[in-house]
Amino acid sequence: MQALTGFLVEYLILGSGMACALLLGLRAYGVKLDYLDPEIVLIFTPLLYVLGMFSDNVGYFIVRWAKRRIVLKTLKKHNRTESKYSAIELYTYLSEICPNIYRIVQTRSARDRVARGMLANIIFIFIALLYFVFRSEAANIRCVLFISLFGFILFVLVFCIWWRLQSHSSTYE
Repeated sequence: MQALTGFLVEYLILGSGMACALLLGLRAYGVKLDYLDPEIVLIFTPLLYVLGMFSDNVGYFIVRWAKRRIVLKTLKKHNRTESKYSAIELYTYLSEICPNIYRIVQTRSARDRVARGMLANIIFIFIALLYFVFRSEAANIRCVLFISLFGFILFVLVFCIWWRLQSHSSTYE
């Protein structure tokens, strides 16, 4: 049950980031968001979970090549060409034999998932922000360049954080 709660929280966090991009895009398109009825907020809450799953999957596609490199580098560091066990076998073994280590691995995986999902959120938020700026009357090249540069730097920083977290998790596993 604890794992399900963890996924719920992770996806709600990622979904709220994706919702920021969505709401910013809707605002740029001209949709009035000055007041939201409580019923709409209640309907929107489960949508956050779905947006979080979407964000996680997009993040996975962004980093899958890098994760392969990290795993291969870790295996090479320990003089192995391939993992002895699949991830499912490893997690099953750990959950039965070493529940404390299993919880640590699960926590590390959750951090990795949130970091990679935030990579996708950064992309969507800054695309929506640029769209918002282009649709406004105050759009100028300096503003667009600043937003683009800031978004790129933030993406690179979050990617580096994800890389570090994933490297530590891979070594630990």
